[in-house]
Amino acid sequence: GAAKLLAVSSPKRPLIAFDEVRDLVQRYGAHDVSYHEGVVKSTHTPRGGQRPFDINGDRFEHRFVMETPVDGFSHPKVYLSFLRQVCSNGAIGYGRAFRSDISLGKEIGLCIARALDSYDNEEGYAALRQRFASAQTSWASVRECRQATKVLEKVGLASGGRRRHLQQAFHRMSGNLNELYGLANLDALSGKRQRVLPSRCRVYDVINFLSEVATHHTAPAAAQSLQALVGTMISDEYDLEGTAATGTEFADLFLGAEGAAPLASVN
Repeated sequence: GAAKLLAVSSPKRPLIAFDEVRDLVQRYGAHDVSYHEGVVKSTHTPRGGQRPFDINGDRFEHRFVMETPVDGFSHPKVYLSFLRQVCSNGAIGYGRAFRSDISLGKEIGLCIARALDSYDNEEGYAALRQRFASAQTSWASVRECRQATKVLEKVGLASGGRRRHLQQAFHRMSGNLNELYGLANLDALSGKRQRVLPSRCRVYDVINFLSEVATHHTAPAAAQSLQALVGTMISDEYDLEGTAATGTEFADLFLGAEGAAPLASVN
């Protein structure tokens, strides 16, 4: 197809080739490597190890995601990430609070290698863990569910039938909000009102749904937008923070065979 210009940067700026980045991240134990629009994305275990931990029965491991541009337009970035073991979903903290920028010198490969070899962020992981724990005891608001459905409506899926299955699975999880509040169009509610009206699921369910779709059901561009919403949600205070008194048992997966999406953590 036609060539596509991804970025324009100074000719004096040092560059690193795709093959060099790929070989470098694989040398440092990348769990998976992908490329999209000039950026190599790789997932790694931090220097301190996987450090498995439980939140209300769900088991997680520490990961971090490195995004390395090969066009010289920006710096490599590292984002904290958790792997939920039961479903192999990776939730990425795409937010400033969970991001580290890698400063580059003339030897880009050396700078990246140093970061891959030494990266860890104990305080950051502790903060991310706290946000996940709080998500389990916070009802998802109408606004948060609407945010999620609007992003999900735009993701690239295989077919119209698959898209319908995705929408049906989310509505089964969150409850039929139109019916619950007697409205044909939820956007008729003010933003303030949407923030205080609860759905039938927890914020944790919404996060797991988005990360499941991003990890297993979409192309890189769509996955990025879904993970970005996850990062925004966990970086901010939830609309109904702490309103669900206790944690509960959560669904392992929301998208199985078509029509078989389980209910979420209702009640």
